[in-house]
Amino acid sequence: MVKNTLARVVKFLRHNLRHNWYYITLTLIVVLFVSFFQKPLPQSRELSPAGGKIVPRLPFPYQLIERSPASTGDKGHELTGKQSDGEKKREGERPEKGAEMGTMQIPVSGEAANPFGFTYSATFADFRFHPGIDWLAAVNAPVKAVLDGRVVRVEYNKMDAYRITLDHGAGWKTRYLHLGQVQVEKGQKVKRGEVIGKVGKPGLAETVLPPHLHFELLYQGEPRDPARYFKEK
Repeated sequence: MVKNTLARVVKFLRHNLRHNWYYITLTLIVVLFVSFFQKPLPQSRELSPAGGKIVPRLPFPYQLIERSPASTGDKGHELTGKQSDGEKKREGERPEKGAEMGTMQIPVSGEAANPFGFTYSATFADFRFHPGIDWLAAVNAPVKAVLDGRVVRVEYNKMDAYRITLDHGAGWKTRYLHLGQVQVEKGQKVKRGEVIGKVGKPGLAETVLPPHLHFELLYQGEPRDPARYFKEK
């Protein structure tokens, strides 16, 4: 009786072991096959002429050209103390009415690379909100005030390098980040087109990108798309 029971157990184990090894071997073959033929997905990137570093190529549907506030013809949006119909007004917010300040001047001579909004961050290798526009520009390229205003902040930190904030009144402010030099001081009044600093090496926030200016436009502390205030194509 005992011998018969042992024989059945051994037979059962042999059968199941053979059965399991069959599936284990098949699984290993499939895994090796997939690993061997798998290729990484191609990335849509392009070498930048500035510095030879890789920069994601992103669509930018605007022709950024310098315009005078007094110019006629097709105009970009003008900065006033009023919000446009397309901008949602926060509850209880009543912007101060101010004089029209005209279409903004381009702050630096260069190629617009990263637009406002959710875009790919080459530094952090993910998609995230980009609160401004990046212009690829050479180191020491002059950076100009886009409108008349007053310097309210001159700062330096490792993430943004030198950063200047201008107050243009009626709730509007502009920021200029990743500067290598600053040529203004807090409290100073500046004119539209006046040089306020120079482009430098990017801070840690955009360290993998070549030299560029990161420009932001804010209304009542909230970021706005600067491209809406330049002439569209």
